[in-house]
Amino acid sequence: MLDIVKIALRNLTRFGRRTVLSSMLITLGIVAVLLFIATAGSFKAIKAAIRDATGLDVEHDTKMQQIAGPALYKLLQTGKVDAMINLSSFSVAATSQPDKFRSIFSPNDYWKKKTGYPIVWSAPIVAWRSWVDENPTRAKNFVAAVEESFRWLRKPENLDAAVKKYGTLASVTTPAEIATYKKLLGEKAIFLAHWDSKVVDAEWQFLDVAKKQGIIDAVPDKKKHALLLGN
Repeated sequence: MLDIVKIALRNLTRFGRRTVLSSMLITLGIVAVLLFIATAGSFKAIKAAIRDATGLDVEHDTKMQQIAGPALYKLLQTGKVDAMINLSSFSVAATSQPDKFRSIFSPNDYWKKKTGYPIVWSAPIVAWRSWVDENPTRAKNFVAAVEESFRWLRKPENLDAAVKKYGTLASVTTPAEIATYKKLLGEKAIFLAHWDSKVVDAEWQFLDVAKKQGIIDAVPDKKKHALLLGN
């Protein structure tokens, strides 16, 4: 199981040291200066959620710039910016310091209140349909292994073992950060470990919101693009 976690962490840290563990943590500020670091798709999803929830257009109603995560977090720490949108371990670092920082808006909490499910940022397992069709059993076994690894991490002792071995690689090093991950995993706020038709329906409802808010031009065909392989 640790080998699964190791592979996942290696792959995730190739993308600006972002981790799935911190992908669900969003902090948003609407005063003066808003800086963000996020992938284009994630930021568009955040924009859609904020517009739907509050009517705020973050690109036009705030002063916003894009900057690399480490510099962004440093500016936030020194008070040179008012807030940030960040999808990385820096989000967890900030969340782990409630005496200094607070979350202003959580797209996940908002969507869970509406549908019962979070917005899935980077938990989906994406594969070429041809790869799935080539060997459906292999695809199902892979999905089952990934979902099992998510459930495995929810146990505090297992997270401790993963952090001991790979924490530096994943930028999870302080007791406060580890405690934050344990809390999030215990609350099932990250790592969606089970997919069914209700989960897919909730995600496609969000695509409808994105289209309504002008973020995407059209909602993709659910039958064509959503494939359930889990148990």
